[in-house]
Amino acid sequence: MLKTIRPKYAGDTVLDVLRRQKVYISADCGGRGTCGKCRVRITDPAYCHMPSDLEQKLISQEDLESGVRLACRAELTGETQVEIPDESMIKDGGEETSDEADLFDVTKMEKLYDSEIIAVDYGTTMISGAVVDLNYGIVKQASVVNHQKAYGADVLTRIEAANSGLLEELRLVSQDDLAELSARLGKDPDGARYIISGNTVMGHLISGFSCRGLGEYPYTPVDIGLRRDENITFLPGLSAFVGADIVSGICACSLDKARAPWLYVDIGTNGEMALGCGKDVLAASAPAGPAFEGAGISYGVPAIPGAIMGAVLTGARAVTTQVGGKEPVGICGSGVIDLVAELRRNSFIDVNGTLSEEYEDEGFPVAGDIMLTQQDIREVQKAKAAIRAGIETLISESGVKREEIKKLVIAGSFGSSIDMENAAYIGLIPDDLLRAAMTAGNASLTGATLYALDTGFSARLMRLIGRSKVKELSDMPEFPARYISYMGL
Repeated sequence: MLKTIRPKYAGDTVLDVLRRQKVYISADCGGRGTCGKCRVRITDPAYCHMPSDLEQKLISQEDLESGVRLACRAELTGETQVEIPDESMIKDGGEETSDEADLFDVTKMEKLYDSEIIAVDYGTTMISGAVVDLNYGIVKQASVVNHQKAYGADVLTRIEAANSGLLEELRLVSQDDLAELSARLGKDPDGARYIISGNTVMGHLISGFSCRGLGEYPYTPVDIGLRRDENITFLPGLSAFVGADIVSGICACSLDKARAPWLYVDIGTNGEMALGCGKDVLAASAPAGPAFEGAGISYGVPAIPGAIMGAVLTGARAVTTQVGGKEPVGICGSGVIDLVAELRRNSFIDVNGTLSEEYEDEGFPVAGDIMLTQQDIREVQKAKAAIRAGIETLISESGVKREEIKKLVIAGSFGSSIDMENAAYIGLIPDDLLRAAMTAGNASLTGATLYALDTGFSARLMRLIGRSKVKELSDMPEFPARYISYMGL
């Protein structure tokens, strides 16, 4: 893609201008210049400031001389053209599914109303929606990429972007994404009604709420209650980092009604988890980073068509499975887990996560030009250590005996295709809870759908919130020690 760009304000970077033009390129680090994913080629470098130290470190001299720059670091001094390679673009893998796509068994009722609502799981990486006919249940599903990814891969970088003066830009991006989702679902965006289940940060950005309180201790949200804002109903959350997606997901799985202890884990950019024991529910959020959503990985992508979702090794050759059976375009979270597990199982990485000598510089070849690098493995180690340490801390705090836990539910789109044995092999989930492990798919979207269809679902959400307590893992001295102990493979 070739775009003509010009600065509007002093200090404008290529990334700033492209965002305003609604051209969204990967900037997982939020524009700090550390991820290296926002590479572009400036056709006339005379209209840019000289390359920064970061660019000279990440880009070869030959490429710099040919005009390759990091969009987030390249400050413009005048009008020029920029060539955007395909690999720098945020890949829109959202797909419309067939009609009559049921998320769960909905009893068909006699037609009583002429009303449809769009239920939405508003994720940090992907936004999934379902048209809910109040007479017939779910009639259509679709998903779109969350283009706020151009402002950072995870909630922390989005908070920083919002607090640096980009809140209105982020709000407008969310409006555009909801409109695109509506169009894919065959609905007029201007007349659509939404029920949104998502994390607290996404709720704030959609509403244009200040994120100041989310960016500093004691992490105070503006409003996480059940509320309606014009045509949008926002489901309630528990805290700044344990959002409505967790509350609605737990109720969608009927864990709020369970008598035996259960553990619910939503693995995303924040590893959100809850443990139910009798009437009490303990919840927490572990800063996992975006590795399991495909971001923060060199060739990482969301679970879009062509994403490598599974892998086994035959000698030094990876045999991969892609979403939709398409040609490989990158690696999504479940594929990353399989690859790391297989590399460890076949001694291509050691217990510390270090690649064998022949692959330490370039990475392990997966498919075509797609590689899994040493840095990618480190990102996986950090993500899985945070989630596992959070799980172990909640279990310890609850006083529940491990053998009493009857269900371990892994939720989220990531959880739909995860190989549980590989997840346990790398230490993401405890070995002794494999017996209780199951996946729930997109339970957050199911929760939003149930809210539309079930008049009693709202009361269940509020009862769950009333008996839940959020634990701040950062305040617990045992959490850092557990985190370090689970870094190994």
